[in-house]
Amino acid sequence: MNSVRVDLRSVLKNYKARVIQIKQVDDYYLLETNRGRKQLQIWPRVDLLKWSFEWRERLARAGIREVERFIRTRDAKPFVVAEKLGFVLVDHLEGAQPFQLSTALVQDTGQRIAHLHLILKETQQFFPVDLLAKEQLMAIAEAKRAADLQDELIAVQSNRGAAWLLEQFRPLRERMEKCVELLQQLELDPEGLIVSHRQLGIHNWCLVEGKPYLRGFNRTPISIQHRDVASFLRELYVQSGSMELVSAFLDGYETIRPLRYDEYKLIIALLVYPREVWEQLQKSAAVVISGAVADTWADDLQAVLERQCAWDQMIVQLAYRAERTRGVKTGEQI
Repeated sequence: MNSVRVDLRSVLKNYKARVIQIKQVDDYYLLETNRGRKQLQIWPRVDLLKWSFEWRERLARAGIREVERFIRTRDAKPFVVAEKLGFVLVDHLEGAQPFQLSTALVQDTGQRIAHLHLILKETQQFFPVDLLAKEQLMAIAEAKRAADLQDELIAVQSNRGAAWLLEQFRPLRERMEKCVELLQQLELDPEGLIVSHRQLGIHNWCLVEGKPYLRGFNRTPISIQHRDVASFLRELYVQSGSMELVSAFLDGYETIRPLRYDEYKLIIALLVYPREVWEQLQKSAAVVISGAVADTWADDLQAVLERQCAWDQMIVQLAYRAERTRGVKTGEQI
């Protein structure tokens, strides 16, 4: 986290707690106070901070209180704004445990995320149609970047490793173009779109007294609710390799908010995008184009490609599940 050009002491004077010590940890400041340990979060976007405060309060009023909430200032305000930045004080969760990948907890988390999406439907401060369009434009732009990088490699194909690397571009570009195609073919009802987070993963959850507890998002951009589901499924499968847990999450989610066939198509379109492979290919291409001698890039890329193959199995199973929502035989999947 970059240093903040704001006097933190002046910000903290807005709160009743007396600060004894301040320590920077990851993307927040850990505070020792006379009222226990607290965290000071910094929000680059105040508009997202206001939106986040609203959905947290609504979620708590709906009975889901295992969510990080903002401590009020002396003037009963939920946050402080200084130098166009938002500052939030929250409790430091003493005794919080890492999230556990059990069927029951993952299913419970699916239900909680579905409840969150229903709450977010009531707090529309942004335009979800515009956010879907942004996802589509980003997919097109990245596919164009991949084509341009392939041309750069062709120009130096005599360089060490260039020929093998070029072979990896064909499946990469096919996958990126498939993602673009799926996103452009969507026939979603705009009324069904909800503004949510661009990334919601296992890292946003911990266990407090055995229950999933939601936290974070101070630096998370927004997108549509299907990006939430896709990002959680991606992280869940990467960590567990378990289709059983993927099914448990979706079973939990759909007990609260059933997913339509077109929504499954959107989630799959977001998952088809080869993010890890593309990121590693760019790093590998930079080495090859520069002519530098590096022995690890090929192994790193091969490892990512193998993970993608395993990842594809989950996407296939997800496609089968999507087809079952409309009663089509599994041999006729997306």
